[in-house]
Parts: sequence; C-alpha cells; structure tokens
Amino acid sequence: MFFLLRFAPVYTPAYAFGLLFIIQGVLFLVTVLKPRLSFGFKGDPYSIVGILFIAYAMVGYPVLGYFLGDMYPQSSFLVGFACTTCIFTFGLLLLTGKKVPKLFLAIPLTKGGQSCHGCRLSR
Repeated sequence: MFFLLRFAPVYTPAYAFGLLFIIQGVLFLVTVLKPRLSFGFKGDPYSIVGILFIAYAMVGYPVLGYFLGDMYPQSSFLVGFACTTCIFTFGLLLLTGKKVPKLFLAIPLTKGGQSCHGCRLSR
C-alpha cells in the first residue's frame, strides 16, 4: 500500500510495483490457506543464509542506515521500504521445506532490481 499511496506520486513505476506486491501477498495468502510451503530452520546453508537475510532486514539494514546518517523518520525500516521487504522475503523463501515455485521468486526479483534506487528517490 505504501507504493500505491505514498511512493507513486513521486515515482510513477511504483504503481506497477505496488500491484506486484499485492499479487505477492495474495500468493502467500493462498499458500497459507492451501499449504504448499512449510517454513522451518533445518541447519543447512539455505536456512542459515535465510536467517541472516531476515536479521539483516530487521536489524542490520536500519542500524547500518543510522550509522550512515539515515535518521528517523527518513530511515529505512522493514515494512515501509521495498529494499528491506525484498531481503526479508528472500530470507523467508530460503527457510522453506520444499522448492519454491518460480512465481514466488519473480516478484521479489523484479522489485528488488530497482527497489533501493527507488527508495532513495522517495526522500
């Protein structure tokens, strides 16, 4: 919703990316209602990298931003910016028990390709 309501007026492609995030949310909701994916820590390299991605998105990214001069309320936090949301999403997908359907990867890959550039434009 951030992309559609706040970011699109200053960055026109945000309308498309906002729609992609809504589609991704619906895909995850369908997966919850009809379980096709299971999440868990197995101790393998994928799980370890997944936990590191999630920790970086939730703690590392905002702390690094703070030390680089990104002060609140302009700081990049998990829910509001695509950069951290994409990193967090990939962390979750690395914690799945089965192979992830390619459609689940398409949206964060597409969005992640331009997200950090777009985040900087929003300030």
